[in-house]
Amino acid sequence: MPVYSSALPIVHTLPREMGKTVCPASWQVKANFPAFNRFKYIYGGEAFFTCRGKRIALQEKHIYIFPAHCEYVLSHNPAKPLSCLWFHLVINPSLISECIKCSINSKSILHPYIRILENLVYQKTGPVDIFDNIFQNIIHHVGKLTTVSCITDRRIADAMKNMHTRYREDISPAVYAEQSGISMPHFIRLFKKNIGLAPLQYLLLYRVEMSKTMLAAGASVKETAFSTGFNDEKFFSRIFRKNTGINPLAYKKSIIMP
Repeated sequence: MPVYSSALPIVHTLPREMGKTVCPASWQVKANFPAFNRFKYIYGGEAFFTCRGKRIALQEKHIYIFPAHCEYVLSHNPAKPLSCLWFHLVINPSLISECIKCSINSKSILHPYIRILENLVYQKTGPVDIFDNIFQNIIHHVGKLTTVSCITDRRIADAMKNMHTRYREDISPAVYAEQSGISMPHFIRLFKKNIGLAPLQYLLLYRVEMSKTMLAAGASVKETAFSTGFNDEKFFSRIFRKNTGINPLAYKKSIIMP
């Protein structure tokens, strides 16, 4: 049974990966083990979340937080396009491993947060930490109303936090295992049990997600590779393509989709 932690999560809102959108007819997201969670507030349309063979219709006036570290598809009926407020978040230590939702109405404790987010996105103002603080409170309240899966092993949560802080550095997962006070084989087993991926897989995925922010901000592929811990442009391009389906330059030229 998933466990909810009462502690406020640490949330990092990815810069520029947010908006209020009516999705184009061709819109579809094929998520391949993303290292971030998608957050959406649904205004209208006919949209679906499909994961592990199960299809869920998204409802109006609901918050949805979609899982990290798994494969899923978001799609919609082009005749009834999805209209939503959307953000990309990195959440730690709370790891949402399945789609969760929460109904929002004018009397909901979360309703004012949605209005604030709408205004901030519309005005295109406010430092990222304002968004982070808002989402910390939203996720905390959503967790009280829904089932949220969390990392139950403190050593793995601490290792993830260190990876997030030091992902630019050339640090082997073996170092994180040593810092956790456990052997590398045991560290890998615990990491897979809590996250669903091996430590190196997760670290590379996290670097890819951080690289997207740099590319979207206009950084070159070479600069991005060396600033996100890959230290080799060809290796970076190979890992990026493996996890996103396109190369970094193509991603840079593309429009960021919600």
